Amino acid sequence: IVEQINLLFEVITRVIMKNQGDIDKFIGDACMAFWLDEASISSSDAVLKSILEMQEQIEVMNSEHPILSQDPIVVRMGANKGEVILCDIGAADARVDLTIIGDCVNVAARLESASKQYGLTNLISEETVKGNEKKYLCRIIDKVRVKGKIEPLICYELLSISGSASKKLLELKNLFEMGFGDYQNGEFRKGLAKFQQSKKLERNLTSDINPSS
Repeated sequence: IVEQINLLFEVITRVIMKNQGDIDKFIGDACMAFWLDEASISSSDAVLKSILEMQEQIEVMNSEHPILSQDPIVVRMGANKGEVILCDIGAADARVDLTIIGDCVNVAARLESASKQYGLTNLISEETVKGNEKKYLCRIIDKVRVKGKIEPLICYELLSISGSASKKLLELKNLFEMGFGDYQNGEFRKGLAKFQQSKKLERNLTSDINPSS
């Protein structure tokens, strides 16, 4: 187990560092990372790029490992963008860690947790998607009520880079979002019909859990 977790961390850390991200901490088998907006980098662009690259590299890792090829590691990711506090947390006389805290961080953690309910490997906030609609293909997944917030949080799945999207992914996005629109408008029969079509195109066909189910 330790060998596999460390292998996973090596894979995702390489991607994060390559895309100018920082590792905040490792928590058991989880990794928390952050990007800061700078003159040379857009944090949202960097995190979206990193998610796609990490998913790709994790697939390679699983396929090349003698054990993981039979029992692959599935990694879920949540991403959010907003203001955070970068500070030292701990006991001054014993140990302190540089970390980020704030509502934005809490939302990212909740998105990661919620992705399991939809059978997805990533769930990202509307704020992360903004400004990147042309470069990345994303589909709206749901509007969720987050504890402590009045307005619902609109969340998306990152599908691919727009220019490399397959016809299947484009059709999935189109059908699902039309079905979601019907659902939001109270036209449940029309929405169900479109969800039944999009279900055939879902990538997670090995599980009964997917956004179209």
